[in-house]
Amino acid sequence: MITKGDLVIQALKMSGIVDSLTAPDPQEIEDSLFQLEIMAQAWESKGLNTGYKIADDITSADPGDDSGVTGPDTLAFVSNLAFAIAPIMGRAVNPIISATAKESYANLFSTLPPTYKQNPMQPSGAGDRGCCYGYHNTFMPTDEEMIDVINSTPIEEITI
Repeated sequence: MITKGDLVIQALKMSGIVDSLTAPDPQEIEDSLFQLEIMAQAWESKGLNTGYKIADDITSADPGDDSGVTGPDTLAFVSNLAFAIAPIMGRAVNPIISATAKESYANLFSTLPPTYKQNPMQPSGAGDRGCCYGYHNTFMPTDEEMIDVINSTPIEEITI
C-alpha cells in the first residue's frame, strides 16, 4: 500500500527540498498534500482514472491514508508533484524532473492494449488449416449446388 505521505516524501526528496538526513516539517507535508489532492482532482476532471483516492476535504488530507496508486503510476504522481511543489518551496525545477514528469504523465494516457500469453493447452487461430495440407477448404464456396431453404430437395434424394 502506497500512502499519500509516501508520495509526498518521495516528491520532496526528488525536488531536493529534503534529503535522507533531514525530515520534512509539518507545513511542507501539509502544503504538498494539498498540491497532491489538487493535482489528482485535475487529472480526474480530464477523464484520467488513476485509482487515486481523493480526500473528501482536500484541505485536511491525511498522510497515512491509502493513495490507491499502483506501482506503474507512482512515478507520474511523484515527479509531477515534485514539479509542482518546487517553485512553491522556493526551489528551481530541475530539467530532469520536468522531463520525467512530462513523460510519466503522457504514459498515463498510453493506449497500448494489455498483452496476454497464449495458453499452450488451447488451440490458436481460426481452426480451418486443412487447405494448407492439401485438404478441401470447407469455408470456401464450391461449384456444387448448395442445399438451403429455397432448394426443397427431399432428404432421400440427397447424395453425399
